[in-house]
Amino acid sequence: MKKQLPIDAPTNGTMILAQFETMPTVLAAMWNGGDEKWVAANPQTDFFKDEWIDTYFESDYFSHQDLVWWCELPDGDMDQAKPEDGGGV
Repeated sequence: MKKQLPIDAPTNGTMILAQFETMPTVLAAMWNGGDEKWVAANPQTDFFKDEWIDTYFESDYFSHQDLVWWCELPDGDMDQAKPEDGGGV
């Protein structure tokens, strides 16, 4: 995966991996044409029953100017993906 410039980012709904200026991690994102912003899946964890176990995603929105770099998602061909040890999850 190669980091690419924001000017080349797809604005047709293609999902990408994106680094935004205000976020410490890379997020899965896509262009939201209705809002003219990037929408990204931001992982969260909440405290539940005395443990940090309640995991979920929030949608966060970013302006195009906040995009630092992006790259394409890896190929999703699951027929080619095989664990090295032959085991499952």
